[in-house]
Parts: sequence; C-alpha cells; structure tokens
Amino acid sequence: MCIVGVFQNATIARLKDTWKTLPPKQHQRLNFYVSLMSPKGNYKLYREDLKRSAGPLVPYIGLYLTDLTFVEDGNPKFLDTEKKIYNFEKLALQAKLIFEIREYQSKVFDLQTNDAVQDWIFKAVSVELTKDELMILSESIQPRKIK
Repeated sequence: MCIVGVFQNATIARLKDTWKTLPPKQHQRLNFYVSLMSPKGNYKLYREDLKRSAGPLVPYIGLYLTDLTFVEDGNPKFLDTEKKIYNFEKLALQAKLIFEIREYQSKVFDLQTNDAVQDWIFKAVSVELTKDELMILSESIQPRKIK
C-alpha cells in the first residue's frame, strides 16, 4: 500500500513525461498493484490475495484497524443492557481479526542482512521533505505547462 501510495502522490503522478519513458512491463506491474490495493469492494482484491498468500508478509494494518473500528462502532457491547448480557458475536468478530494479525506476526522472514541496502534505506528515510519541497523538486524535473 505504501509503495502504491508513493507513486500516486501528486508530486510523482504529475511527471507525465517521465512516466512515458517507463517500459510497458513496468506500467503493467504498477497498474496491477494499484488495482490490487484499490479500496473498491472494501479492498476485495487485496483481501483475496491475502487469503491465497502463504507468507511471510506484512499486511496493510490500516485495513485491520478499519475492520476493528467497524466492528467496535457497529455492534453493541451488550445484547441486553439491563441484564448485562454481553454481545459475544462482537467479541468473536474482534478475536477473529486479532487472530489474523497474530498469524501474520508468527511467520518468520528468512532474510540475510545486506549492509548496503540497509545504509541506503536509513539515508533515504532520514530525509524529510514537506509537500511544498516535494512539489518544487517535481517541478524542477518537469515544469508546469502554461495553458
């Protein structure tokens, strides 16, 4: 989701001349991921892909937080408030979502350390630019066309 979001950011998406230089295979790959992460149908394609994946993977946690919020806000705590009868269906829905998250956390990534990649990531992450600074950089690559 994060990677798709970066490419859909206005400062990147506006670089039409740069996008034209991207090989068709790369366009297809990006379009696949944009479709996969589409919120249409409550992230239907992404949810289906998650179910098929053996992992290990890091799921988009925002999806689970949204689901938990809907379960919390859309279901009463008690079925009968006077008798304090708990809504166990609500608790079961919450437990199911938390169990799914825990399942993803239990799978181990078998990765080898790559110092060059780690250094590159740390340097890239340490640079924080504002939206205005990003737009200035974007416009330096491809100036706005005057109508």
